[in-house]
Amino acid sequence: MSRVAEVTCLRTAFLLLAVFACSARRVIAQAPWLELARGPELIVSLDTLHVARDTVGLRVRLKVDWSVPHRAPRPGRADSTARFSRLELDEYLNCDSTLVRDIELQAFDSSGTRVGVTEWGASSQWIPFAKHASGPTYFQYACAGLRYAHKL
Repeated sequence: MSRVAEVTCLRTAFLLLAVFACSARRVIAQAPWLELARGPELIVSLDTLHVARDTVGLRVRLKVDWSVPHRAPRPGRADSTARFSRLELDEYLNCDSTLVRDIELQAFDSSGTRVGVTEWGASSQWIPFAKHASGPTYFQYACAGLRYAHKL
């Protein structure tokens, strides 16, 4: 193969790699779930596709997936516990003031069947990230993820 042919092949290969790399970046950027944190037993993600602003604030959905199912109390049932391996939390976030307001929490088992739901509705109040039962970390990560996804 001549030197000119080698250079032409290399240029073509680099051009194709650049096109595929740009396409891959676009797909990743458009993926609805942005991973915020990963540990040995859990993954926390933010749904960047369904972020919405309404009269209350910025509504987001967080997802927590556990590798090992957990048990949660089920009041009023003979079987007092159900196993869940995923939680989805709908929250209002005010990232500038570091405030969160609960909307809904859903628990799912490993097959994807919903095994529990808690709705707070209008009784929910804005509270500082640090005072939320989940602690501040994932909300701080969610705000960083919203900035990264250009949703703030």
